[in-house]
Amino acid sequence: MVRINCFTITFLLVLTNGFSQGLEDVYIELYHVATPEEIAASEGFLNEDSKTYRVYVDLVEGFSLQAVFGNKLHPLVVGTTSTFFNDMESGKRSADLLDTDRSESMLVGLDSWLSIGHADKEHIACPLFANKSGKVDGELPSLFSMLMDWTATSHRNRTGFTVEDGTWFMLEGVKGVSEENMVLIAQLTTDGQLSFKLNLQIIGPDGTVYQFVANESDDDTIVHPALDSMTNLNSYLHNH
Repeated sequence: MVRINCFTITFLLVLTNGFSQGLEDVYIELYHVATPEEIAASEGFLNEDSKTYRVYVDLVEGFSLQAVFGNKLHPLVVGTTSTFFNDMESGKRSADLLDTDRSESMLVGLDSWLSIGHADKEHIACPLFANKSGKVDGELPSLFSMLMDWTATSHRNRTGFTVEDGTWFMLEGVKGVSEENMVLIAQLTTDGQLSFKLNLQIIGPDGTVYQFVANESDDDTIVHPALDSMTNLNSYLHNH
């Protein structure tokens, strides 16, 4: 288990009143379906139902994604009815650590990891409909995290994770590279049904900070229905 012990997450306590139109949707992309060659090379950890999904946050023009977080009031949950696939040889826990020359090779390309904008060390992620490679040339600063348990993106046979006091983030925020302004937050490979409850911190063009969450509470966060995918994934994908 890899755990990062740090001080209390102070920047996530910045809240604002009022509603913002900064978050449009969450876009689930079916990025890849495991091939017979990949299944054979995986030594039993992939099968014909294994699919690689990319999860994008769809923002209004001019807005930036700063953080994905979970706390006691708003737990962050990522899960599958099966397990997530991780390449144990060259895979990484987050996309900013992926070597560019290996990021597309066989099983490394199917590795599960977290991100805020990165496709690998030297590329920025974009949806396949914007670029058939799923990335464009460009670099972003390294991803930061606090109090994250990385086992779900670092080990095999993990069913997911829940975050109640942690985050992965980019202090300056990240915008999407296509006109749709979509920012990648995760690549996940599984033969099961994907599900999540997400909480996001977003920066507006004027520097105002907004927190969007999956569930109601009595704080000043903004509930957005797209952040809760606890429904049938096939239906969710069809809507996008």
